Amino acid sequence: MNPLVIVADAHLTREDPEVDVFLAFLEKVAIHAGTLAVLGDLFNIWFGEPRFALPHHEKVLAAFERLARSDVRILYIEGNRDFHLRRTLLGRPFQAVTEDHLVETIGGWRVWMTHGDEINLEDRPYRMWKAFSKSTIVYGVFSNLPGAWGTSLGERLERELAGTNIRHKSRFPEDHCLAYARRVFEQGCHALVLGHFHEEREIPCGERDGHRLGVYVVPAWRDAHRYLTFEGDAPPRFVTFEG
Repeated sequence: MNPLVIVADAHLTREDPEVDVFLAFLEKVAIHAGTLAVLGDLFNIWFGEPRFALPHHEKVLAAFERLARSDVRILYIEGNRDFHLRRTLLGRPFQAVTEDHLVETIGGWRVWMTHGDEINLEDRPYRMWKAFSKSTIVYGVFSNLPGAWGTSLGERLERELAGTNIRHKSRFPEDHCLAYARRVFEQGCHALVLGHFHEEREIPCGERDGHRLGVYVVPAWRDAHRYLTFEGDAPPRFVTFEG
């Protein structure tokens, strides 16, 4: 059984050496996966409109399309740096695109995956900003901008996003996370997998059906090149990509 491979928060930018490292990961690791799940914020900012794509976006998308042609399922869960990807990228190259969550089954595991940026209910300013920035009205205005204007606006949004939730993101909201996890486990899942918080965590939450229930926070890719993998009935494990 080919594994489920999960990566998060690469935050790739233009002229970024990390782009080539991520491409090598796709060519050497993801190519052997049954499913690759990206838990958002692949780029520092990413709009679904093709005319706003920059060279580093196009290079990674081309690699995803090669993976898809090799029968790797690629799933994308939007993060707080991703805007309206589903409109243009669902089906090519992504098999699924969502702003919420996805559930995958591998072996005896049911895995609930989400970006994690809305778990902290105390971060009201960020939640309001996200609702506004991803609204249909904002998308309608933005989608009619010329390409250069859209890129300029994207860079401004990137600066705004950087300042919206630093205080809340600096402390992992474990109480909110465990409350969310309990609801996930009540729906028959065994693992809650998050990105967003950038620091690797594994929080045991008991056992059921012979599986260890747990919360897994996938660290920021660009910090340590770590990813999470589920393979058959084996417990999930974090792995370092050595290049």
